[in-house]
Amino acid sequence: MTATTDNGSMRRLDAITGLRWWAAFAVFAHHIQNLVPLPGPIAAVAGFGHLGVTFFFVLSGFVLTWAWRPEVDKRTFWWRRFSRIYPLTLVTLFLAIPSSTASNPTPRRGG
Repeated sequence: MTATTDNGSMRRLDAITGLRWWAAFAVFAHHIQNLVPLPGPIAAVAGFGHLGVTFFFVLSGFVLTWAWRPEVDKRTFWWRRFSRIYPLTLVTLFLAIPSSTASNPTPRRGG
């Protein structure tokens, strides 16, 4: 994650990157605890997994605001964001569908 400074150089937001990592890890731990028992400290983090999603989106909104530069056209700015996120979303989807189907071939219907 970078942004420009007054002299035009790029400045990294390493602390935000670290916080985003912990938020994503909390969500991951929250979901993985359904499959395997987690040791104490990781189980404690997993307990906050539901908050990790919200926190991650808030931080991502901050990063988007931070990365925006007035000299870049809005269309270009959003195209760059889309082109970075969408391909990974498709790869994840195409990996998750067969994985999900293999682990639970007959899903339950209804409540």
